[in-house]
Amino acid sequence: VVAKKPILGLCRGCQLINVALGGTLKQDIGMEHYKDAVRDTTILKNSDLYKQLGEHINTVHYHHQAIDKLAEGLIITMEDTDDGTIEGYVHKDLPIIAYQFHPDRMYVKKDPQIIKDGLFFMNYFFDICENAESPF
Repeated sequence: VVAKKPILGLCRGCQLINVALGGTLKQDIGMEHYKDAVRDTTILKNSDLYKQLGEHINTVHYHHQAIDKLAEGLIITMEDTDDGTIEGYVHKDLPIIAYQFHPDRMYVKKDPQIIKDGLFFMNYFFDICENAESPF
């Protein structure tokens, strides 16, 4: 964080960054987000992703914990459409981006659109790493 290098947090990494910055976790949210569950996710209008992907996207989940209190300085960009679980955030000043879901596992569904979207999320972060002009 001190070096201001881009950081990507996926699933537990998303939770870890939040806790390291002072947030808290819900220890068990049940099994609805577990074992490669496909869930409808709402992209909030404040997110740069909204302009590129629209308001809703299917994401692949593999978690039973989730963010309870969001740490100061983090901005929610995505939420689970059904239960409001925080599914994505960015830091307001630092190049930190995190997803509670698994863009790295979206290929397991063998659905061309889900695979394409998973690659988009990963490439979105890689572009931030290559670009000195970050959207953060």
